Amino acid sequence: MKTSTDVVRYSVSTAAATLLTLLIETAGILLLRPDSTDGSLRTELVVLFYLLFWNLFVLIYVTWTIRSYKLLRGPALIDQVRREVRVQSRWWARAFGFSGATNFAVTAAAFAIFLTVVLAQTEVVRQSLLYLALGVLAVAASWVFMVFAFAAAYMHLNVPAVERRHIRFHSEPPEEFDDYLTLAVLASTMAAGISAQIRTKAAWRQVRTNVVVAFGFNSLVLAMIVSVVISALSR
Repeated sequence: MKTSTDVVRYSVSTAAATLLTLLIETAGILLLRPDSTDGSLRTELVVLFYLLFWNLFVLIYVTWTIRSYKLLRGPALIDQVRREVRVQSRWWARAFGFSGATNFAVTAAAFAIFLTVVLAQTEVVRQSLLYLALGVLAVAASWVFMVFAFAAAYMHLNVPAVERRHIRFHSEPPEEFDDYLTLAVLASTMAAGISAQIRTKAAWRQVRTNVVVAFGFNSLVLAMIVSVVISALSR
């Protein structure tokens, strides 16, 4: 059973989220503020675009990814993962940053940092409960995106290597994407050893990267929550 590759899901989700965001913003301007042309409106539109885009992108990408891998097990999962690895090894995929989970996770972290700065420095954001709520949701979406990126990385490392398993799960075979997602969630919450046995140095390096990135990201989420609470209390 063939399904869309990770590169296709990422690209189409980006295009769809951009289109939906533009439609929502256009409708909002026409219905709520048809005569506004001041600078504050432009600032609001830029902030709102980023917040809406990221939440929609992660929603589309994660939902599509779950549906794509849901029924893939055994040989079907191996064929799909090998196809994705081949696509990611091509020069154009590497040029556009589709070369692995680290790039995707860094993208999520960078976006969360941007949101933290915006929420801390932009008056129009700090004075609006809507923007604060969208900001918190966007940071949470970034964390989810990071987890899915590392789940895909574990799967891309382990599944093609039938003769040499980097990771062995404690759950019953056959392996499925949910096993790798569980491992990524546990690694991101500092409980990586519960669901699987890490057998090779390559797998340990991947876990180490996951834990380090997640630690920084979790600290950022806490800082974001504190920033939002302070902003809400100071209104």
